[in-house]
Parts: sequence; structure tokens; C-alpha cells
Amino acid sequence: MQMWLQKWSPDFKPEEDLPVASTWVLLPGFPFHMHDCRYIKKLLSSVGTPLVLDAATMGKTRSSMAKIHVEVDLLKPLPQSAFVGQEYDDSPLKCYTQKLEYEGVPKYCKHCRKIGHYMINCRAFEKKKAEQKEESEKKNQETILY
Repeated sequence: MQMWLQKWSPDFKPEEDLPVASTWVLLPGFPFHMHDCRYIKKLLSSVGTPLVLDAATMGKTRSSMAKIHVEVDLLKPLPQSAFVGQEYDDSPLKCYTQKLEYEGVPKYCKHCRKIGHYMINCRAFEKKKAEQKEESEKKNQETILY
């Protein structure tokens, strides 16, 4: 049995895991001069709640990529890119789309609302489908008999 630390909420249900987890977001090829905590956190605020930069990004010892721990909502799709730059037509700065990669995203079942597996592997979902199928077959048999 695994234990997960969750933020308190008024609709807390001990049998369900919150669909919120922290994961690493990698910014491959992110310009080295932009490895600034405030800028990276602002850039990734659309992904989730930025928590902390990894040691190599903070110490600027890895120029090829930036890496930050972000709290994400597992019910929402994770964006594969983020817009970098200003959206003004007359902006002198170049704009581009930054690729986002994820590391350590936990599996989350939308059926039983548990972390650790996807719905395709959910025993509770399979059991429910089997019960529905059995019920449907029973109704069909009753219809045939009458």
C-alpha cells in the first residue's frame, strides 16, 4: 500500500487520490541566458504551479536544458509546447515555441480516481463493465422469454 501526501480540501474522500501531482518539466534547448527562476516559472505557469528549479538549472551548470518541478492537474492534458516571447507585432524580440518534455508523470485512473494505473488497467472499471454486460444479457434473456 502506498501513501500519498495531499493538500486538504473540503470535498476530501479518503478512497480517492487528488488528481494533482508534481512532475519534472524539461525545456530542451532552452537558451542559457534565459535560465532565470522568475522567467521559467512564469513560462510554465500555464502547465501548472511551478515549485522549484533543479540544481543544475539553478546553478547554471547545464546549458542544454532547463528543468523545473511543477505541480500539474492529471485530469488536464499536458501541453507539449509553450510560447516564448511577446505577442506584439512590433516587438523587436524574436518569438518561438519551446518544446516541453515531462519526466515522472504518475499514472492516474479517471474511473476510480487513484494514482498508480490508467483506466485501461483499472480493475474497478473492468468489474463494472462485466456487471453491466451481465445485466444487459439478463435483460435480453428476460425479453426473449416473454
